[in-house]
Amino acid sequence: MNEIFSAPNREIMIPELLLCMSFGCAAALKPSCLSAQFRRPGDYIIGGLFPFGMDTINLTARTEPTLIVCERLFVDGLIWALGMKFAIDEINNSTSLLPGVELGYDIYDTCFEPLAALQPSLLFVTQNGTTDIGIACDYSDYQPRVTAVIGPHKSDLCLLTAKLFSFFLIPQVSYGASSEKLSNKELYPSFYRTVPSDKNLVEAVVLLLNEFGWNWIATIGSDDEYGRGAQELFLSTIGNGSICIAYEGLIPSDLTDPKAEKQLEETIQNINKTNVNIIILFAFQQPAQALLEQSIKMGLSKKVWIGTEAWLLSDIAASIPNIQSIGTVLGFIMKASTVPGFQKYVANLFSSVQQDEFCQKSREFYCHVSSDMLGTQCKQCDHISLHDISSILSHSQIQPVYIAVYSVAYALHRVLGCTHQVCPKASIRSWQLLHFMNTVPFTVNGQSFRFDESHGTNTGYKLIFWHWENGSLTRLPVGDYQESLYLNKSLIQFHTTDQKEPTSECFRECEPGQIRQIKGFHFCCYDCTDCPENTFCSSKGEV
Repeated sequence: MNEIFSAPNREIMIPELLLCMSFGCAAALKPSCLSAQFRRPGDYIIGGLFPFGMDTINLTARTEPTLIVCERLFVDGLIWALGMKFAIDEINNSTSLLPGVELGYDIYDTCFEPLAALQPSLLFVTQNGTTDIGIACDYSDYQPRVTAVIGPHKSDLCLLTAKLFSFFLIPQVSYGASSEKLSNKELYPSFYRTVPSDKNLVEAVVLLLNEFGWNWIATIGSDDEYGRGAQELFLSTIGNGSICIAYEGLIPSDLTDPKAEKQLEETIQNINKTNVNIIILFAFQQPAQALLEQSIKMGLSKKVWIGTEAWLLSDIAASIPNIQSIGTVLGFIMKASTVPGFQKYVANLFSSVQQDEFCQKSREFYCHVSSDMLGTQCKQCDHISLHDISSILSHSQIQPVYIAVYSVAYALHRVLGCTHQVCPKASIRSWQLLHFMNTVPFTVNGQSFRFDESHGTNTGYKLIFWHWENGSLTRLPVGDYQESLYLNKSLIQFHTTDQKEPTSECFRECEPGQIRQIKGFHFCCYDCTDCPENTFCSSKGEV
């Protein structure tokens, strides 16, 4: 099942027949009130920034500063938002964590777009009870609308919002932003994340290359903060070592641009010229999909593609026609445990949002959170069923969101001076949470977590292999990384005739009467040139 759905335009009613085609008739004939589930009043409000939608409408053609609207629903983002809701509902039902305290939430769509993420972010920092941002010399007693913020998902959005929230010292915990730039505590003192930094990912990739002796490779990144940043880190990590970059390219950020296809074609042509067998792809789902489709279209020979979680777990990428022809897919995804009870919670929620009494109560809750000026942000959510999201739900990484919410709850518990039985009623400020988030570990479902010196949680990675059998894909774990790499090579079936790993080396033997002439800064890359007249090479392969 695709994880992207056409969404009804917010100003035009879509006929039921069209909804049946897009979402399935059961969901279309009786719209739910799922969109009303993303606001709830409480003693302390936690803001949420999630990518429900994608593909903004006429962003470059805007003539007025109106609300940003997205054309299509991104189901992973919806599931992540439900993960936040689940965690808060669980905490509110707890008798030991924040007993007697009701957490509320106000969740908005980022559309994967900085402008869309900025609007609710500005709302979050308004003075509580108003729509104004107070100007003062001292913000120690300033009370913003929210106590903390969960999200956004992407690094480029966090680099924008983290400066805003850090000015007010509002704790912000991202469940997906991995850019190493965000580790700078001087610039982003209130930014945290429940995923490892790209620095850890790059170190794992380098160890994998060394394990197989692959030193002649191509790297491709999406033209955004994630892709560019990961490539820069990779280049600085390998330094002047034994790994050579045969080609380094970027996938255009605007895939609707007429020039984008030509750029993709040139990328594939350049890869072809290098004769590399290994391609490292640092990209999100959409740009990765575009590059893979172009490589299939142009008949690129089979390669080993080393990917990252940003596209490896995507059902969209895995369902590209003839995707098995690209070769072998390996890559690293973050180690994450399953969240007990979440799938049952989602199933019960989808059942409830079809019931009139439940919906009426939800809308009453919704109206009590006074932020209607930004709209519901997810009307298309009302036209999706549990069946539509079931395949993505089964392997979606929820734990980073879940842990992000719990990190805020535990810090709030300590700031308030709560015991396991009661929480004193107290007025607190957002910045007071930072001390406890910086210093105190917390335990969730028997697993201990703490933020390190860079305000991140390095849980390590699993190495997975795309294993195809009878047209069905299994993401098979074949190793893991936690400072060192463990690899079970016997589980990997490469695309080669004997299913053994291909070679990808710059080394080659020079002919008699030739010497090696180093190319660039890497000793592994050289040309074989004829010895000057009346000279000879005293030993084989001498430089």
